[in-house]
Amino acid sequence: MNRARGLLVAFTALFHCSGASVPAEGDGGACFPDSDGLIGGDYIFDVTVDDTGFSKNILTTQNLANVTLTLKNAGTRAHGFKVECKPVTAPPGCAKTSCFPAASTVPPLAPGKSMTVRFGTPYPEGIYTFKSSAPADSAVKALNDGQFIVM
Repeated sequence: MNRARGLLVAFTALFHCSGASVPAEGDGGACFPDSDGLIGGDYIFDVTVDDTGFSKNILTTQNLANVTLTLKNAGTRAHGFKVECKPVTAPPGCAKTSCFPAASTVPPLAPGKSMTVRFGTPYPEGIYTFKSSAPADSAVKALNDGQFIVM
């Protein structure tokens, strides 16, 4: 019985740090401690994008937050929204990269179109880069250097 309990604890610890960004109950996360002691909340962002950049280039939330983001394309060509993955420092056995969920990506939208997405932010805190998801926007600096700050 003790051996089975030990294996369960070991498996739980391994799973906890295997890339899932979910904290263990009450400990702030064995892989990614929470620096400000706050998690969650609901955040709403209305962002307009045009051919020269985003109307908001800094978005800030807590980790494990619920986000509703509406992107409106006011440009003359297609633009979208995507948050890049980032490397994270973590103990051995923990994920070394943190990513926003696929649901946070807005595909390139035609001019005049808008789209609303809902997603949760990852647990690891830090500054994630967001950019347009339209390949043609890769040469426009202001469409590739937004900051999504997870606290």
